[in-house]
Amino acid sequence: MVQCFWRKKKLLPKDKRGIIKLIPKDGDLLLIKSWRPISLLSITYKIIARVIAFRLKHMLPGIIDSQQTGFIAGRTIVDNVLSLRLAQEWALATHQDVLFVKLDFQKAYDRVAHKSLLHQLYADDTGINIATDEQQFGRLQEVIQQFERCSGAKLNLSKSLIMPLAPTVIPDWVVDTGCQIAKPGVHFKYLGVLAGCPVDERAIAQAVIKKVQNKLSHWSNRLLSWPARTLLLKHVLAATPLYQLLSVGLSPDGIEDLERLCKQFLWGWNEQGNAKKTLVAWERVSQTKRNGGLGWIPFKDRAKAMHIKLLTSLLHDGGSEWTQLAKNLSSERYETDVTKGSVDRDR
Repeated sequence: MVQCFWRKKKLLPKDKRGIIKLIPKDGDLLLIKSWRPISLLSITYKIIARVIAFRLKHMLPGIIDSQQTGFIAGRTIVDNVLSLRLAQEWALATHQDVLFVKLDFQKAYDRVAHKSLLHQLYADDTGINIATDEQQFGRLQEVIQQFERCSGAKLNLSKSLIMPLAPTVIPDWVVDTGCQIAKPGVHFKYLGVLAGCPVDERAIAQAVIKKVQNKLSHWSNRLLSWPARTLLLKHVLAATPLYQLLSVGLSPDGIEDLERLCKQFLWGWNEQGNAKKTLVAWERVSQTKRNGGLGWIPFKDRAKAMHIKLLTSLLHDGGSEWTQLAKNLSSERYETDVTKGSVDRDR
């Protein structure tokens, strides 16, 4: 099938067809702009695309800038989330006035010229750090305008956002830009996680818990068998907070609340809507199947695994932006690079 595609240099008509599915966005669902269409493509198309991506994956890291983290092997959007969090800590530690600018493009993929899409990697969720200087923002606008002329994209200033990385007095020129301004204590979504100045760990935990509760609300009134509950618990509920655990982490109280929700779902609820009494200790449920458990991995252990993964990246991957920020921050706080030696923890 793939070899036939290479020989003929084209796809069969049936392989080009796709099913359009509408996905709701934020806002009034009665408006057409509140829906995002996606195309469900054929298996043949996906296999060929996978083959092409596999052949390109060793070349792209040397071509695409390290700050472009999407769709490149070894890079994830978690890198950008970590970069923002570390930049905030660095700004606080060094007392630097830095602005984070979150750019929003109008109907990004609809507006970009197809010719441009064929020759560049393109993403509509872009975050940029600049000094608190009107000239810096003016230079940024010039670069964006040049990009708009080349690609056909259009920046939506009313949906773009500016946030100081450290608490500071917002200059008057920031208000005149037409962008939204992130006020202290007010959170916004950046790449799927909550961000703000300062970051409220409780708000992040509550957002994750609400997401899990929304999933539970679809299943709580159904007559699910024990194997069905076990399957949903291990493969759906457990996967929901993993992105947050890896990117921003969760407070111990948030992890405990997640564990409690999973316990209640496994044992179910009575007719009055109250959680049933647990039949087996949760420690036994967390044992491997060979030892009589369900093989459930507690969220606190998952969080530790995520931390180890980040630590491994910090020690062995020096090319990403967030690892450089982490090393700069450690040098500022401890006057040494923590990745190359020990530090006095009391400092």
